[in-house]
Amino acid sequence: MRTQDQHDRAIPAKPFPSYKQARYIYKYIEVLMNEKRILVEKSRQLMWSWTTVAFMLWAAQFHKNEAVFFISEMQGKANKLVSRAKFMYHHQFGPTTFSRGAMDTIHTVTYAQRDIGTRSLIPFYPPRAEILADNVHHIQSKIEAFSQEADNIRMETASRVFFDEMAFMAEAENACQAIWPALGETGQLVGVSTPNGPCYMYRLITDTEEEEVA
Repeated sequence: MRTQDQHDRAIPAKPFPSYKQARYIYKYIEVLMNEKRILVEKSRQLMWSWTTVAFMLWAAQFHKNEAVFFISEMQGKANKLVSRAKFMYHHQFGPTTFSRGAMDTIHTVTYAQRDIGTRSLIPFYPPRAEILADNVHHIQSKIEAFSQEADNIRMETASRVFFDEMAFMAEAENACQAIWPALGETGQLVGVSTPNGPCYMYRLITDTEEEEVA
C-alpha cells in the first residue's frame, strides 16, 4: 500500500517506510493484530493515523463480514479517513505480491468500486447483478464514516472502530458507551490522538475511571 504525501506534488503516492526507517510502525501493527482495546497518544507526522487506516482497510478487504467504522469529531473529518482508505486501496502493489485468495478478493472489490456510493462508505461486496456469479468472492464487508454523536452509531453493529483524534471529541465518552454493546468481546476499538489534557481518552489511558471501560 501507499500513502498520500500532500507536500510532494510530483510523487504524492509514497510507500510505507521500511522496518529500519520506522520500526515503531511495525511494532504498532503487531499490536493491532493482537489486541482488542488500543489507545495511542501520538505525535504528528509519524503516520499513526495512516497506519491505522491501512490496517482497517486490510481487515475489511481480506476478511468476511467486517463492519469497520471510522469515527471523528465531525462527519467531514471522518469522510477524509475514508478517502485515505480509498487512496491506499487504489495504490496497492500489483497482484503478484498477493496469494491467489487475495487476488480473488481484489477482483471482487474492483467490481464493487464501480458503484462506490457516498464519500462516507466503501462497500466490499459485489453489486446485486454479480451476486449469483460463481466466480465472485463474497466479502460482505464495509468501511463507513460517522461523526462522534452517539445517536449516529447506537443502532449500528461494528467489528472494528477507529476513533481518530479521540482526545478532541467532546462526545467521546457517549460515543464509546454507544458502541460497546455493538463490539462485544471480539470487536476491536482503537483510539488515536495527539494529547489534549484531562479528556475522556486521558482518563481511560491513566485508568482514572471508576468503572472498567471494556
